[in-house]
Amino acid sequence: MSEDDKGRLSFRADFLRNAGANPDDTVSVSVKGDSMEPLIPDGAVLLVNRGATTIINGKVYAFRHHGEVLVKRLYRGNGGFIARPENPAGGYPDMHLSFDDPQIEIIGRAFWVGFKL
Repeated sequence: MSEDDKGRLSFRADFLRNAGANPDDTVSVSVKGDSMEPLIPDGAVLLVNRGATTIINGKVYAFRHHGEVLVKRLYRGNGGFIARPENPAGGYPDMHLSFDDPQIEIIGRAFWVGFKL
């Protein structure tokens, strides 16, 4: 996922609030890679709610792992969480991560995706 500020998207504040996101806590990010295909294709743009950092099993989150920003489905368990890619044919393994690792930060839950057809 890219955190570069290359452009802006406009969304109505009521749309964001109806999605459960405070407009001030919402960021758009560009995704690079195919680990979340077909749900989130390479080059897609996500809206991420930075106010939603508590993991709900099976929801998609952006998180920082040792300096790298990733997007995966997260599942709580065993004192930590599992980050699971969506792409069944990509050969991407589950990541078993600990909440105690200071190099891990949950950025927020993704709630909207847009991509070029």
